Amino acid sequence: MLRTYDPFKQWLLKKIERIIAKSGITGSSVVDTLYYNCQDTPLSHDLQLCNGKQNEYYATSASSASLANIYNGLCHLHDYKGNCLRNIDTVMLQRYAMLTKKNQRDLKKIGYLDNIDKVKNGVINVNCKTVEKISATILNSLDKTNDSTGILSDLKAVFEKKTYKTFESCPNYRITEALSHIIRDWHTSFDKEREPLLSYIEDQLKKIDTSNNKRTLIIMPGSGLGRIPYEISLKYSNIDIHSIEFSNLAYMCNEFIYLYEDKIQLSPYLTYFSNHVSLNDQLSTFDINLSGYVKPANLKIHLGDFNKFTIPNENAAQYDNIVVITVFFIDTASNIIDYIDTIESFKRNCLNKVHWINVGPLKYGTKPMVQLDSKSFDKLRKIRNWKDLDSQIDHTNVGYMTDEKSLYKGYYSLYKFHSSIQS
Repeated sequence: MLRTYDPFKQWLLKKIERIIAKSGITGSSVVDTLYYNCQDTPLSHDLQLCNGKQNEYYATSASSASLANIYNGLCHLHDYKGNCLRNIDTVMLQRYAMLTKKNQRDLKKIGYLDNIDKVKNGVINVNCKTVEKISATILNSLDKTNDSTGILSDLKAVFEKKTYKTFESCPNYRITEALSHIIRDWHTSFDKEREPLLSYIEDQLKKIDTSNNKRTLIIMPGSGLGRIPYEISLKYSNIDIHSIEFSNLAYMCNEFIYLYEDKIQLSPYLTYFSNHVSLNDQLSTFDINLSGYVKPANLKIHLGDFNKFTIPNENAAQYDNIVVITVFFIDTASNIIDYIDTIESFKRNCLNKVHWINVGPLKYGTKPMVQLDSKSFDKLRKIRNWKDLDSQIDHTNVGYMTDEKSLYKGYYSLYKFHSSIQS
Protein backbone atom coordinates (compact mmCIF):
# COMPACT_ATOMS: atom_id res chain seq x y z
CA MET A 1 0.00 0.00 0.00
CA LEU A 2 2.83 2.40 0.89
CA ARG A 3 4.39 1.77 -2.51
CA THR A 4 1.37 3.39 -4.18
CA TYR A 5 1.39 6.40 -1.83
CA ASP A 6 2.97 9.34 -3.67
CA PRO A 7 4.37 11.21 -0.62
CA PHE A 8 6.03 7.98 0.53
CA LYS A 9 7.51 7.40 -2.92
CA GLN A 10 8.87 10.94 -3.01
CA TRP A 11 10.36 10.52 0.47
CA LEU A 12 11.95 7.18 -0.47
CA LEU A 13 13.34 8.58 -3.73
CA LYS A 14 14.88 11.51 -1.88
CA LYS A 15 16.52 9.16 0.64
CA ILE A 16 17.93 6.96 -2.12
CA GLU A 17 19.29 9.97 -4.02
CA ARG A 18 20.96 11.22 -0.87
CA ILE A 19 22.58 7.85 -0.12
CA ILE A 20 23.82 7.51 -3.71
CA ALA A 21 25.20 11.05 -3.74
CA LYS A 22 27.09 10.48 -0.50
CA SER A 23 28.46 7.12 -1.60
CA GLY A 24 29.96 8.50 -4.79
CA ILE A 25 28.46 5.60 -6.81
CA THR A 26 27.44 7.95 -9.59
CA GLY A 27 29.06 11.04 -10.98
CA SER A 28 27.18 13.29 -8.56
CA SER A 29 28.94 16.61 -8.23
CA VAL A 30 30.60 17.89 -5.10
CA VAL A 31 27.83 20.49 -4.90
CA ASP A 32 25.11 17.82 -4.86
CA THR A 33 26.82 16.04 -1.99
CA LEU A 34 27.32 19.32 -0.14
CA TYR A 35 23.63 20.15 -0.48
CA TYR A 36 22.53 16.76 0.86
CA ASN A 37 24.91 17.22 3.78
CA CYS A 38 23.43 20.68 4.39
CA GLN A 39 19.97 19.10 4.56
CA ASP A 40 21.26 16.79 7.28
CA THR A 41 22.76 19.66 9.31
CA PRO A 42 20.17 21.19 11.69
CA LEU A 43 20.36 24.93 12.23
CA SER A 44 19.90 26.38 15.69
CA HIS A 45 19.15 30.03 16.43
CA ASP A 46 21.43 32.91 15.41
CA LEU A 47 23.27 31.11 12.58
CA GLN A 48 24.55 28.36 14.87
CA LEU A 49 24.78 24.69 13.94
CA CYS A 50 23.43 21.94 16.20
CA ASN A 51 26.50 19.69 15.77
CA GLY A 52 24.53 16.54 15.10
CA LYS A 53 22.04 17.27 17.86
CA GLN A 54 18.40 18.07 17.39
CA ASN A 55 17.36 21.72 17.55
CA GLU A 56 15.95 22.01 21.07
CA TYR A 57 13.25 24.44 19.92
CA TYR A 58 11.76 22.01 17.38
CA ALA A 59 10.33 18.62 18.34
CA THR A 60 11.79 16.68 15.40
CA SER A 61 14.71 17.14 13.04
CA ALA A 62 12.23 17.18 10.14
CA SER A 63 10.49 20.25 11.58
CA SER A 64 13.73 22.14 12.20
CA ALA A 65 15.45 24.44 9.73
CA SER A 66 18.71 23.14 8.31
CA LEU A 67 21.83 24.57 6.73
CA ALA A 68 20.14 23.86 3.38
CA ASN A 69 17.80 26.80 4.09
CA ILE A 70 20.84 29.07 4.29
CA TYR A 71 22.37 27.46 1.20
CA ASN A 72 19.17 28.13 -0.79
CA GLY A 73 19.00 31.72 0.46
CA LEU A 74 22.60 32.34 -0.57
CA CYS A 75 21.85 30.93 -4.04
CA HIS A 76 18.93 33.32 -4.44
CA LEU A 77 21.06 36.28 -3.38
CA HIS A 78 23.82 35.31 -5.81
CA ASP A 79 21.27 34.94 -8.63
CA TYR A 80 19.62 38.30 -7.91
CA LYS A 81 21.68 40.41 -10.30
CA GLY A 82 21.31 38.14 -13.33
CA ASN A 83 17.62 37.54 -12.73
CA CYS A 84 16.93 41.21 -12.16
CA LEU A 85 18.65 42.38 -15.34
CA ARG A 86 17.12 39.51 -17.31
CA ASN A 87 13.64 40.47 -16.13
CA ILE A 88 14.14 44.08 -17.17
CA ASP A 89 15.43 43.02 -20.58
CA THR A 90 12.57 40.56 -21.06
CA VAL A 91 9.74 42.78 -19.89
CA MET A 92 10.89 46.23 -20.97
CA LEU A 93 13.24 45.81 -23.93
CA GLN A 94 11.59 42.86 -25.65
CA ARG A 95 8.24 44.60 -25.50
CA TYR A 96 9.84 47.78 -26.76
CA ALA A 97 11.14 45.79 -29.74
CA MET A 98 7.55 44.74 -30.55
CA LEU A 99 6.46 48.36 -31.03
CA THR A 100 6.22 50.08 -34.39
CA LYS A 101 9.25 52.00 -35.63
CA LYS A 102 7.41 55.28 -35.06
CA ASN A 103 6.59 54.33 -31.48
CA GLN A 104 10.24 53.44 -30.91
CA ARG A 105 11.47 56.75 -32.36
CA ASP A 106 9.11 58.73 -30.14
CA LEU A 107 10.23 56.84 -27.03
CA LYS A 108 13.89 57.36 -27.90
CA LYS A 109 13.29 61.10 -28.17
CA ILE A 110 11.99 61.27 -24.59
CA GLY A 111 14.85 59.16 -23.22
CA TYR A 112 12.89 55.96 -22.59
CA LEU A 113 15.82 53.63 -23.27
CA ASP A 114 18.18 55.87 -21.31
CA ASN A 115 15.84 55.61 -18.32
CA ILE A 116 15.85 51.82 -18.53
CA ASP A 117 19.65 51.88 -18.59
CA LYS A 118 19.66 54.06 -15.47
CA VAL A 119 17.44 51.55 -13.70
CA LYS A 120 19.78 48.71 -14.69
CA ASN A 121 22.75 50.73 -13.45
CA GLY A 122 20.91 51.22 -10.16
CA VAL A 123 20.43 47.47 -9.86
CA ILE A 124 24.15 46.91 -10.43
CA ASN A 125 25.60 49.81 -8.45
CA VAL A 126 23.16 50.06 -5.54
CA ASN A 127 21.08 46.99 -4.74
CA CYS A 128 23.53 44.36 -6.00
CA LYS A 129 26.35 45.82 -3.93
CA THR A 130 24.26 45.47 -0.79
CA VAL A 131 23.13 41.97 -1.79
CA GLU A 132 26.79 40.99 -2.17
CA LYS A 133 27.52 42.39 1.29
CA ILE A 134 24.66 40.37 2.79
CA SER A 135 25.86 37.14 1.18
CA ALA A 136 29.51 37.64 2.14
CA THR A 137 28.63 38.66 5.71
CA ILE A 138 26.39 35.63 6.28
CA LEU A 139 29.01 33.25 4.88
CA ASN A 140 31.76 34.74 7.03
CA SER A 141 29.61 34.84 10.15
CA LEU A 142 28.14 31.35 10.26
CA ASP A 143 29.14 30.16 13.71
CA LYS A 144 31.89 27.57 13.22
CA THR A 145 31.88 26.59 16.92
CA ASN A 146 29.76 23.49 16.29
CA ASP A 147 31.11 22.67 12.82
CA SER A 148 32.63 19.27 13.55
CA THR A 149 32.43 18.18 9.89
CA GLY A 150 33.96 21.26 8.26
CA ILE A 151 30.84 21.75 6.15
CA LEU A 152 30.93 25.54 6.53
CA SER A 153 34.33 25.76 4.84
CA ASP A 154 32.95 23.74 1.92
CA LEU A 155 29.89 25.98 1.78
CA LYS A 156 32.00 29.13 1.72
CA ALA A 157 34.26 27.74 -1.02
CA VAL A 158 31.33 26.89 -3.30
CA PHE A 159 30.00 30.45 -3.22
CA GLU A 160 33.37 32.17 -3.39
CA LYS A 161 34.26 30.13 -6.49
CA LYS A 162 30.73 30.56 -7.90
CA THR A 163 30.37 26.80 -8.38
CA TYR A 164 27.06 26.66 -6.51
CA LYS A 165 23.98 25.02 -8.00
CA THR A 166 20.42 26.20 -7.37
CA PHE A 167 18.14 23.46 -5.99
CA GLU A 168 15.10 25.58 -5.11
CA SER A 169 13.39 28.23 -7.23
CA CYS A 170 12.69 31.67 -5.81
CA PRO A 171 10.86 34.50 -7.61
CA ASN A 172 13.09 37.56 -7.75
CA TYR A 173 10.41 39.70 -6.13
CA ARG A 174 11.04 37.79 -2.87
CA ILE A 175 14.53 39.28 -2.74
CA THR A 176 13.17 42.71 -3.64
CA GLU A 177 10.69 42.35 -0.74
CA ALA A 178 13.45 41.42 1.70
CA LEU A 179 15.56 44.40 0.62
CA SER A 180 12.56 46.72 0.91
CA HIS A 181 11.87 45.46 4.41
CA ILE A 182 15.38 46.39 5.48
CA ILE A 183 14.37 49.97 4.69
CA ARG A 184 10.97 49.66 6.37
CA ASP A 185 12.40 48.23 9.59
CA TRP A 186 15.65 50.16 9.90
CA HIS A 187 15.44 53.52 8.09
CA THR A 188 14.24 56.59 9.95
CA SER A 189 11.92 57.53 7.07
CA PHE A 190 9.63 54.70 8.12
CA ASP A 191 9.48 55.50 11.83
CA LYS A 192 5.91 56.65 11.19
CA GLU A 193 4.96 53.13 10.08
CA ARG A 194 6.62 51.39 13.04
CA GLU A 195 5.76 53.72 15.92
CA PRO A 196 1.98 53.00 16.04
CA LEU A 197 2.74 49.28 16.25
CA LEU A 198 5.37 49.62 18.95
CA SER A 199 3.26 52.05 20.93
CA TYR A 200 0.34 49.63 21.19
CA ILE A 201 2.57 46.68 22.09
CA GLU A 202 4.36 48.62 24.82
CA ASP A 203 1.07 49.90 26.25
CA GLN A 204 -0.26 46.34 26.51
CA LEU A 205 2.95 44.92 27.99
CA LYS A 206 2.57 47.39 30.86
CA LYS A 207 -0.59 45.49 31.87
CA ILE A 208 1.42 42.31 32.52
CA ASP A 209 3.37 41.76 35.72
CA THR A 210 6.94 41.27 34.49
CA SER A 211 8.61 42.15 37.80
CA ASN A 212 10.11 38.66 38.02
CA ASN A 213 11.79 39.04 34.65
CA LYS A 214 13.18 35.55 34.29
CA ARG A 215 9.71 34.10 34.82
CA THR A 216 8.35 35.84 31.72
CA LEU A 217 8.99 34.79 28.12
CA ILE A 218 8.15 36.76 24.97
CA ILE A 219 7.70 35.03 21.60
CA MET A 220 7.40 37.03 18.38
CA PRO A 221 6.53 35.00 15.25
CA GLY A 222 6.65 36.51 11.77
CA SER A 223 9.36 38.88 12.92
CA GLY A 224 10.53 39.81 9.41
CA LEU A 225 13.57 42.05 9.50
CA GLY A 226 13.39 42.22 13.27
CA ARG A 227 13.05 45.86 14.29
CA ILE A 228 10.15 45.35 16.67
CA PRO A 229 11.80 42.40 18.49
CA TYR A 230 14.93 44.55 18.72
CA GLU A 231 13.08 47.46 20.35
CA ILE A 232 11.17 45.20 22.76
CA SER A 233 14.42 43.42 23.68
CA LEU A 234 16.04 46.74 24.57
CA LYS A 235 13.08 47.84 26.68
CA TYR A 236 12.78 44.50 28.50
CA SER A 237 16.44 43.57 28.65
CA ASN A 238 16.03 40.99 31.44
CA ILE A 239 13.34 39.00 29.63
CA ASP A 240 14.20 36.28 27.12
CA ILE A 241 12.76 37.08 23.71
CA HIS A 242 12.49 34.68 20.78
CA SER A 243 11.75 35.96 17.28
CA ILE A 244 10.77 33.42 14.63
CA GLU A 245 10.87 33.99 10.87
CA PHE A 246 9.79 31.55 8.16
CA SER A 247 11.56 33.25 5.23
CA ASN A 248 15.22 32.33 4.87
CA LEU A 249 15.87 35.63 3.07
CA ALA A 250 14.30 37.73 5.83
CA TYR A 251 16.14 35.71 8.48
CA MET A 252 19.50 36.23 6.77
CA CYS A 253 18.86 39.95 6.25
CA ASN A 254 17.90 40.29 9.92
CA GLU A 255 21.15 38.64 11.01
CA PHE A 256 23.04 40.89 8.58
CA ILE A 257 21.74 43.99 10.37
CA TYR A 258 23.66 43.01 13.50
CA LEU A 259 26.72 41.56 11.80
CA TYR A 260 27.59 44.33 9.34
CA GLU A 261 29.25 47.38 10.84
CA ASP A 262 29.14 49.95 8.07
CA LYS A 263 26.75 51.89 5.85
CA ILE A 264 24.55 50.32 3.19
CA GLN A 265 22.47 51.83 0.41
CA LEU A 266 19.29 50.47 -1.16
CA SER A 267 16.78 51.50 -3.84
CA PRO A 268 13.52 49.78 -2.82
CA TYR A 269 11.40 51.07 -5.73
CA LEU A 270 13.96 50.43 -8.44
CA THR A 271 12.38 47.48 -10.22
CA TYR A 272 8.80 48.79 -9.97
CA PHE A 273 7.88 50.79 -13.06
CA SER A 274 4.35 51.84 -12.06
CA ASN A 275 2.97 54.97 -10.36
CA HIS A 276 6.15 57.07 -10.33
CA VAL A 277 5.94 60.83 -10.85
CA SER A 278 9.50 60.91 -12.17
CA LEU A 279 12.46 58.65 -12.81
CA ASN A 280 14.22 60.21 -9.82
CA ASP A 281 11.49 58.83 -7.56
CA GLN A 282 12.01 55.36 -8.99
CA LEU A 283 15.78 55.65 -8.45
CA SER A 284 15.43 56.93 -4.86
CA THR A 285 18.14 55.61 -2.55
CA PHE A 286 18.11 55.17 1.21
CA ASP A 287 21.28 55.09 3.30
CA ILE A 288 21.46 53.22 6.61
CA ASN A 289 24.38 53.13 9.01
CA LEU A 290 24.31 49.70 10.65
CA SER A 291 27.31 50.25 12.89
CA GLY A 292 25.14 51.29 15.85
CA TYR A 293 23.01 48.15 16.01
CA VAL A 294 24.12 45.40 18.39
CA LYS A 295 21.98 42.32 18.88
CA PRO A 296 20.57 42.39 22.44
CA ALA A 297 21.86 39.53 24.59
CA ASN A 298 18.31 38.48 25.51
CA LEU A 299 17.18 38.12 21.87
CA LYS A 300 17.32 34.81 19.98
CA ILE A 301 16.48 34.79 16.26
CA HIS A 302 15.06 31.54 14.84
CA LEU A 303 14.51 30.41 11.27
CA GLY A 304 11.53 28.10 10.99
CA ASP A 305 7.80 27.45 11.06
CA PHE A 306 6.09 29.02 14.07
CA ASN A 307 3.53 26.19 14.15
CA LYS A 308 6.37 23.74 14.87
CA PHE A 309 8.17 25.89 17.43
CA THR A 310 8.37 24.49 20.96
CA ILE A 311 9.81 25.63 24.27
CA PRO A 312 12.45 23.27 25.73
CA ASN A 313 11.58 21.33 28.91
CA GLU A 314 7.93 21.30 27.92
CA ASN A 315 7.03 19.01 30.81
CA ALA A 316 7.92 21.74 33.29
CA ALA A 317 5.96 24.96 33.68
CA GLN A 318 9.00 27.19 33.98
CA TYR A 319 7.33 30.57 33.33
CA ASP A 320 4.71 32.62 35.13
CA ASN A 321 3.66 34.36 31.92
CA ILE A 322 4.30 33.74 28.25
CA VAL A 323 3.55 36.61 25.89
CA VAL A 324 3.06 36.02 22.16
CA ILE A 325 3.23 39.19 20.06
CA THR A 326 1.97 39.05 16.46
CA VAL A 327 2.50 42.03 14.16
CA PHE A 328 1.14 41.96 10.60
CA PHE A 329 1.20 38.19 10.97
CA ILE A 330 -2.05 36.36 11.70
CA ASP A 331 -3.44 36.88 8.18
CA THR A 332 -0.45 35.02 6.70
CA ALA A 333 -1.75 31.64 7.90
CA SER A 334 -3.13 29.05 5.53
CA ASN A 335 -5.24 28.04 8.55
CA ILE A 336 -5.45 30.76 11.16
CA ILE A 337 -6.70 28.25 13.74
CA ASP A 338 -3.32 26.50 13.55
CA TYR A 339 -1.75 29.70 14.91
CA ILE A 340 -4.24 29.73 17.79
CA ASP A 341 -3.50 26.08 18.57
CA THR A 342 0.23 26.79 18.62
CA ILE A 343 -0.17 29.79 20.92
CA GLU A 344 -2.41 27.79 23.26
CA SER A 345 0.15 24.96 23.34
CA PHE A 346 2.46 27.22 25.36
CA LYS A 347 0.09 26.84 28.34
CA ARG A 348 2.01 23.70 29.29
CA ASN A 349 5.11 25.84 29.89
CA CYS A 350 3.28 28.41 31.95
CA LEU A 351 2.04 28.57 35.56
CA ASN A 352 -0.17 31.62 35.16
CA LYS A 353 -1.33 32.94 31.79
CA VAL A 354 -0.47 33.03 28.13
CA HIS A 355 -0.96 36.53 26.75
CA TRP A 356 -1.52 37.31 23.09
CA ILE A 357 -0.94 40.84 21.79
CA ASN A 358 -1.84 41.42 18.14
CA VAL A 359 -1.66 44.41 15.83
CA GLY A 360 -2.15 44.36 12.08
CA PRO A 361 -4.70 44.00 9.28
CA LEU A 362 -6.69 40.98 8.13
CA LYS A 363 -5.44 40.85 4.54
CA TYR A 364 -5.53 37.13 3.96
CA GLY A 365 -3.06 35.47 1.63
CA THR A 366 -1.27 32.12 1.29
CA LYS A 367 -4.40 30.29 0.02
CA PRO A 368 -6.28 30.70 3.32
CA MET A 369 -8.58 27.90 4.43
CA VAL A 370 -10.28 30.24 6.92
CA GLN A 371 -10.93 33.99 6.51
CA LEU A 372 -12.44 35.68 9.55
CA ASP A 373 -13.60 39.24 10.06
CA SER A 374 -12.48 40.85 13.31
CA LYS A 375 -15.82 40.32 15.09
CA SER A 376 -15.77 36.62 14.24
CA PHE A 377 -12.18 36.44 15.44
CA ASP A 378 -13.26 38.01 18.74
CA LYS A 379 -15.99 35.36 19.09
CA LEU A 380 -13.58 32.55 18.29
CA ARG A 381 -11.23 33.63 21.06
CA LYS A 382 -14.12 33.86 23.48
CA ILE A 383 -15.42 30.32 22.88
CA ARG A 384 -11.87 29.05 23.36
CA ASN A 385 -11.75 30.70 26.83
CA TRP A 386 -9.60 33.68 25.96
CA LYS A 387 -10.33 36.85 27.95
CA ASP A 388 -9.88 40.16 26.18
CA LEU A 389 -8.03 42.90 28.02
CA ASP A 390 -8.42 45.05 24.92
CA SER A 391 -9.91 44.72 21.44
CA GLN A 392 -10.28 47.58 18.97
CA ILE A 393 -10.15 48.66 15.36
CA ASP A 394 -7.82 51.59 14.80
CA HIS A 395 -8.82 53.41 11.62
CA THR A 396 -5.74 55.62 11.66
CA ASN A 397 -4.09 54.98 8.31
CA VAL A 398 -0.77 53.17 8.72
CA GLY A 399 1.46 52.63 5.71
CA TYR A 400 3.39 49.52 4.80
CA MET A 401 6.44 50.38 2.71
CA THR A 402 4.30 53.23 1.43
CA ASP A 403 6.00 55.57 -1.04
CA GLU A 404 4.63 59.00 -0.17
CA LYS A 405 5.68 60.34 -3.59
CA SER A 406 3.87 57.61 -5.50
CA LEU A 407 0.65 58.03 -7.47
CA TYR A 408 -0.62 55.02 -5.51
CA LYS A 409 -0.39 54.85 -1.74
CA GLY A 410 -1.48 51.87 0.34
CA TYR A 411 -2.57 52.19 3.98
CA TYR A 412 -4.02 49.84 6.58
CA SER A 413 -6.37 50.16 9.49
CA LEU A 414 -5.26 47.99 12.39
CA TYR A 415 -6.99 45.18 14.25
CA LYS A 416 -5.59 45.33 17.78
CA PHE A 417 -6.24 43.05 20.69
CA HIS A 418 -4.69 41.83 23.92
CA SER A 419 -6.12 38.55 25.21
CA SER A 420 -5.06 36.09 27.87
CA ILE A 421 -5.84 32.48 28.64
CA GLN A 422 -5.34 30.66 31.93
CA SER A 423 -2.84 27.82 31.94
